[in-house]
Amino acid sequence: MIFPERETARRLAAHIINPNLLDFVPLEADYRVMDVAPPDDFYGSSLVALDLRKRFGVFVIAIRELVPPRFVFLPGPNFVIKPSDVLVMIGREKDLMGVKDWKKLPASKGT
Repeated sequence: MIFPERETARRLAAHIINPNLLDFVPLEADYRVMDVAPPDDFYGSSLVALDLRKRFGVFVIAIRELVPPRFVFLPGPNFVIKPSDVLVMIGREKDLMGVKDWKKLPASKGT
């Protein structure tokens, strides 16, 4: 059975909890694919420097660049995050939400 009100409530709650969350697709159990606006501290850092897999257990499977418009599937480790990028990430929902607490972690800047 489909409950559109329930799904809308879940999406709204997720956006309230994490303002950087742009959209998500539920997968099996508590796994999700989410579009996430990168926190400010990500700007100018490469994916390898951010080390999201080790720190959060999440993967960046694609990046939607808004300027210039481009979709990068499976970006390489040296991809540098810009303010106009949207990260398409996969992982457990709680881990994906943890990305918003980036500033609480030791800095890991660089390319």
